[in-house]
Amino acid sequence: MSRGFPQTHCFAQAGVVFAVARSRCEEVFNHPDATTIWNLSGNVEYQFDFLWGHWLAKLDSWRDLFNALALPQTDLLNTLRQFDLLSPSSGCCPIL
Repeated sequence: MSRGFPQTHCFAQAGVVFAVARSRCEEVFNHPDATTIWNLSGNVEYQFDFLWGHWLAKLDSWRDLFNALALPQTDLLNTLRQFDLLSPSSGCCPIL
């Protein structure tokens, strides 16, 4: 992707991951009243799209995170803990 998107390829990759996750989520869990990270409300989606441009403008500040995420991850729970996305006391993702 870096050839086609030299400045923003990490965000382009994230966009592809979002699209795949959204599609898979719709296949497995497509409840009409559900909101997931892949199926946001219109207002949240608008805010996300608005902030996307700001994030792109500060691409260098995201580079370390994207590089760390690009490494092979074999243990989901440890990866979530590594990025402080998991509550250490609960042992479970806060949204589950």
